[in-house]
Amino acid sequence: MFPVEVFGTDRECSLLAAAVRKAADFVGIAIKLVRVERPDQIAARGVATTPAVAVDGAIKCQGSVPSQADLTTWLTTAALKYETV
Repeated sequence: MFPVEVFGTDRECSLLAAAVRKAADFVGIAIKLVRVERPDQIAARGVATTPAVAVDGAIKCQGSVPSQADLTTWLTTAALKYETV
């Protein structure tokens, strides 16, 4: 399990959180979904515009809701780091 952070408080941020959960469920990956809503915490992470998403600590997009294809790719790539043989 790894963290996926969604930054912001508006409707698009809620849509992004739902899209992240849908992508994780689709590919069967366990994530820890974290909403970052405080402006000081958003700014501290270097996020200039919301909605934004970070997967396993890396900011992947800002200012838009990414496609399901992008989300599943980012989640799958991050999950591969934790896969054990």
